[in-house]
Amino acid sequence: MCKQGLLGEALNVLYTLDCRGILPDFYLYSALLQESLNAKSLPQGKLVHTHMLQSGFEPDVFLETKLLVVYIKCQKLEEARYLFNKMPERNVVSWNAMIGAHARSGCYEGALKLFYQMEESGIRFDGFTIASDIPACASLAELEYGRKIHEGIVGSGLKFVARNVFDNMPELNVVSWTAMIGGYKLFSEMRLAGVELDSFTLVGVLQTCRNFEGLQRDKEEVHKCIIRSGFQTHIFVGNALVDMYVKCGSIEDARQVFENMPAKSVVSWTSMIAGYVKDGYVEEAVGYFRKMPERNVVSWTVMVTGYAQIGCVDEALKLFQEMPDRNVVSWTAMISGYTKNGNFLEALNLFGEMQLNGVKPNSDTFGDSYSLWRGIAPVNVVSWNAIITGLVQEGYFDEAQKLFQEMPERDMVSWIAMISGYAQNGCFDKALLLFGEMQRLDLKPSSTIFATALSSCSNLATLFVGKEVHGLSIRREFRDIFVGNALIDMYAKCGSIQDAYIVFEKMPTRDVVSWNAIILGNAIHGCANKALEIFQQMQHSSTKPDQITFIGVLSACCHAGLVDDGRYYFSFMNHHYQITLAIEHYCCVVDLLGRAGGLLDEAQDFISKMPLKPNADVWGSLLGACRIHNNTDLGERVAKCLFESDNKHAAQYVLLSNMYAAAGRWGDVEKVRVTMKQEGVEKTPGCS
Repeated sequence: MCKQGLLGEALNVLYTLDCRGILPDFYLYSALLQESLNAKSLPQGKLVHTHMLQSGFEPDVFLETKLLVVYIKCQKLEEARYLFNKMPERNVVSWNAMIGAHARSGCYEGALKLFYQMEESGIRFDGFTIASDIPACASLAELEYGRKIHEGIVGSGLKFVARNVFDNMPELNVVSWTAMIGGYKLFSEMRLAGVELDSFTLVGVLQTCRNFEGLQRDKEEVHKCIIRSGFQTHIFVGNALVDMYVKCGSIEDARQVFENMPAKSVVSWTSMIAGYVKDGYVEEAVGYFRKMPERNVVSWTVMVTGYAQIGCVDEALKLFQEMPDRNVVSWTAMISGYTKNGNFLEALNLFGEMQLNGVKPNSDTFGDSYSLWRGIAPVNVVSWNAIITGLVQEGYFDEAQKLFQEMPERDMVSWIAMISGYAQNGCFDKALLLFGEMQRLDLKPSSTIFATALSSCSNLATLFVGKEVHGLSIRREFRDIFVGNALIDMYAKCGSIQDAYIVFEKMPTRDVVSWNAIILGNAIHGCANKALEIFQQMQHSSTKPDQITFIGVLSACCHAGLVDDGRYYFSFMNHHYQITLAIEHYCCVVDLLGRAGGLLDEAQDFISKMPLKPNADVWGSLLGACRIHNNTDLGERVAKCLFESDNKHAAQYVLLSNMYAAAGRWGDVEKVRVTMKQEGVEKTPGCS
């Protein structure tokens, strides 16, 4: 199927294998990835990737590299970088793919950093590596990038290349000299050549000395040069000197520079505090902290870290609570302090407090707190479930998945937390893959999990998989109302309204959700008479219609052009059922009148009498009707109201542009395009 280009059908096989508990092999995954690569189909590639993770399949370096190239070819560099960082094994092809991707996207700094890491890993570069990296070096014309040339090229064995580039440059300026200083000891050559030093060059030299052990012996020479050049009074140079001595482990030299600085900033003080904390002199750090004329969140956080690392957790907490401002780094430092000192429950409570304060955890929070989950989880499965639920709700799926896999035991709540969490956050493919894992383990899903799996099928429009889940629910004898409602919704959204109606008819009991699903399904499919017929049946049942019911009824009238019926039901819902009219109901009526053609003025009058303020959907419905019926004058007035309500969505601009184009007003079409550009609105590319 893959060789014939039938990628979608091939992927359906994966879901079928899941439901039957069969694990795919290397050749199937390889074929699917190759076809995803050929089609440059990121969604399909992600489905294959997710399936590998959920099924427990361990791909070799060949498969992982192929997956990496899929992300790169689809221009998803961040996702490719994330995958690359997690690869347990990399070959020269993996490295070249990432280095080339960074270079082609203009991320030259990232390309050089990867080259340096490649050298450190022991992978020998080849011609493809050089072809990507040399253009990166040539493009780095700024001072910071100049230093990266030294760090990434000179320091990794390509000295002859770097020197050749340097020697053949038509003009040598402070940037090019700075790029070469560390690797070739050109600092003295630069001075002999008469190139005037500046503070940025000196800061770059100090950072070079700080980062490379082989250059730390030159720090005193550079320091003397700074004094002779008169830059010792510059606060930026002074801060760089302090930082250099701190990073080189010379805290006493750092102190002397600090004490002799005529002016000090919060960075100066914080560097000294960080240096003392790093070397374990927390009391000295406290002394500097207390003398600080002003403090920022970094200086506070450094002290919290210092107390925590020597086991003074109470002191760290006291300082943490005194902080005027906290960021995610501050919270993470305190949580990490608790976990490293064995205070797991306190860390868990602080983690919860962090989320209550609206601070979103980052990867460092979860990385530092991993021992937290391991420390408290064996207490009971409830703790595991609570943490996993929180992680999924915040979008940390990888962390949640790790914990889920490590759970010593799982109950149905654990599975519901993961599967429902994926579905609620739009990761429907992952929800289905985890559902498939349950089947391979021969676990009986709950009705909630069945309903979630069917909902995922609805959102992915995968009728084939939906039928498999339906069949499984029958074999497992799940016929409750929740599964039934999900089945109606799935079949309706997947285009099989007849199957939806069969499920509806066979349901022993129905609630308002059941009726709404079948009415809306028929309305969407243009079966207006059937939708209204079912609504009549609902009125004779014991179930009372609600707001959603009448959205379905009005939509049915709209699609069938039943203007009189639509007017009647709009009035009927309020007078007979006392249902509060919502903006969606008004929007349906405007759409109904607009589609009728000759009722555009009535639609405009209807909007003017609305008790609610019309939103963009209401005005958009009327503008669409003006476009269909070529009423440019009214359309211009409506567009003005629409843009006052919302001017950031491309669809309304496209409607107006198309209306002008139909009228042959090409100058106005161009004006609309200019306005879109000025407002920063981009049209979403179409897809089929």
